[in-house]
Amino acid sequence: MNELPDAQNVGLSLESRFTLAYDAAHSLALAALRWHGYRSENRYTVFQVLDKTVSFPAGKWRFLDNCHQKRNVALYDGG
Repeated sequence: MNELPDAQNVGLSLESRFTLAYDAAHSLALAALRWHGYRSENRYTVFQVLDKTVSFPAGKWRFLDNCHQKRNVALYDGG
């Protein structure tokens, strides 16, 4: 997984860095969900169950959930 180190590359645009960091976080959250034997048909669910899969505090998984919402606005609403 090269997304996380690449997200730290200051030569990339902030949008690219955000996308890389988001994709890395989603991949890790999805791996944790699958490790526990679950599947998700909704992309946002993997963040909302981080308290159960890896004991993330509410503030941390809500931050990632907020990033998911911002990603969706950028992708689907052109914002």
